[in-house]
Amino acid sequence: MPELVEKALERVTRCQCDTDSGCFRCIANPRSEDRASKEATISLLNEIRRVFLSQVPVIQNFLEKDGNYEDDEQVACPSCDHIIKSNAKFCSECGTKIEENS
Repeated sequence: MPELVEKALERVTRCQCDTDSGCFRCIANPRSEDRASKEATISLLNEIRRVFLSQVPVIQNFLEKDGNYEDDEQVACPSCDHIIKSNAKFCSECGTKIEENS
């Protein structure tokens, strides 16, 4: 997403149109009567860029307290003994509906 903001900012700032309302190559929408401000668009894109650059990616820990993944447990299907995840609703091998207390 930051790359898209960079490209949009580059396109608007490098456009050689001479009005603040821009042209169809930078910010003006030829299908709309609404006018946009080139200066305001550049300001907004710079702010979005600043947020992207200042944000630190968040690493989320999906482990349970005991260190196991929630759906890591496996059980045997009561009908065909195929190994399935403990939270499965049906056996992926034979299609048997798995009861919650299995």
